[in-house]
Amino acid sequence: MARYGVTYDEVATAAQQLIAQGRSPTIESIRAITAGSSTTIANHFRHFKERQHQNKTTPSKENIPAELMSFVQGLWEKVMSHAEQCIEKIKNDVTEEIAQLTAAVETLTKENTRWQQDYEVSQTQKAALLSDKTALEQHTIELQKQMVGLQTSLGAANQQAQDKQAHIAELTRLNQQIQSNLEHFREASREQRLIDQAKFENEKNQLTQTIHELKQQQQAQQHTYLVLQEKYNNLTVQHEKLTVNHENNQMQLSQTQVSLLKIENESVACKQELNITLTKLAEAQTIHAELAHKTTHLTENITTLKADLAVLTDQNKRQALEKWEISQEKAVLEGQLKQMQAMLNSTTLLEKQ
Repeated sequence: MARYGVTYDEVATAAQQLIAQGRSPTIESIRAITAGSSTTIANHFRHFKERQHQNKTTPSKENIPAELMSFVQGLWEKVMSHAEQCIEKIKNDVTEEIAQLTAAVETLTKENTRWQQDYEVSQTQKAALLSDKTALEQHTIELQKQMVGLQTSLGAANQQAQDKQAHIAELTRLNQQIQSNLEHFREASREQRLIDQAKFENEKNQLTQTIHELKQQQQAQQHTYLVLQEKYNNLTVQHEKLTVNHENNQMQLSQTQVSLLKIENESVACKQELNITLTKLAEAQTIHAELAHKTTHLTENITTLKADLAVLTDQNKRQALEKWEISQEKAVLEGQLKQMQAMLNSTTLLEKQ
């Protein structure tokens, strides 16, 4: 059955009209009515003749006119042909629509799977970012606690340094008092020690030289202390970056304080012995020798103190280096935190979308 041009029903209707008019249907007469192509009309006309022949050979129970049978049969064939065309068209439309819907379902399934995978990846990245953020926050809190502790320790160290400065000033005062007492002792006992004048003057000159050396050492120690004080001020400015070596510094400062306490006790003893010397002239030489010995011991203690201060200076340099490293690590952590925050914001925007 042809699907384009003239249809079988049109050809059959034209042939029935010609037969009803008493004319013999031909391809040309049918073409004049339907205006179809000769080939299509020939195919449909051949089918029409075959059906007409079948109808003529079929026995009829009733005496029905041939024209009426031909018309009814043509009408029936027309109806059946139209029904077959409608069914074929519906089948084709349904098949095409099913194919389109199947393709659309497959596309949506793929899109859904891809979006589901993207969502799972974003959720995993979000969980990792939240975990890193929590770890960074905890690390930041620990660093802040350490900086607070180090700031407190640095304040204690500054207080101890001030105490040392006060002890050094006390030692200077005691030395001046010793010199003044020696001058007074020399004036008071001039007439009684005429014989031992030369020896006493020599010992006094030695003691004066020793005291002068002690003063020079004290000045050098004061200069060293000023340098240390300046370094402590620098450490105070950078105290937020200090993290390590606090316990070692505390132990060394404690040892230095003990040494200074010993020096102070020895200075008090020297003062007491000097007062006894003023009342006991006969024991002046022995007391002077003891004083010289203790002065030497004081010089050794001061030397030890200078060595301790040098160690502290070296440790302060190391602490400055460590603080610089901590500042670099902090800058890196802040950069990572900013990157993570940017990634988290991007993930949040994706989730909202």
